[in-house]
Amino acid sequence: MKLPMKSSGAGFTLIELIITISIIAILAAIAFPNYTSYVIRSNRSVARGVLVDLAAKQEVLKLQNTVYSTDFTYLAGVSGTSYYINRSSLVEATQMPDSIYQISLNPATSTAFTLTATPVTGSPQAKDTQCTSLILASTGLRTATGSSPTLCWSK
Repeated sequence: MKLPMKSSGAGFTLIELIITISIIAILAAIAFPNYTSYVIRSNRSVARGVLVDLAAKQEVLKLQNTVYSTDFTYLAGVSGTSYYINRSSLVEATQMPDSIYQISLNPATSTAFTLTATPVTGSPQAKDTQCTSLILASTGLRTATGSSPTLCWSK
């Protein structure tokens, strides 16, 4: 006498699990590059905002004192001609693990200025090949370096 096999019907077959995992892997392969691109564009927007803010502070200083600042003491509260920012636009005098851009004031003269935002090596922003540096000059010129510099100052 054969005993009938009891099938409860609960659970998943191996094929169902493989198909589900495959679908998840395909979705992740599509979503991850889009997410990385979004983070890079978002960080670039932070750097643009910092540069525009610093340029505005320079212009106010020139109106009040007839000269531009030659360092960031008045403009950002740190001494020297460069500092670092993180994704929250917080000023860091030295490079920290969350730093995304180094902001530089070049050349530091009292009659003109050029502000440059350069991605920090090792940060996610270092993978930005379209805009390797953002540049804003006292003349109002907004430029960039990289493979697509015309896109760097656009939204």
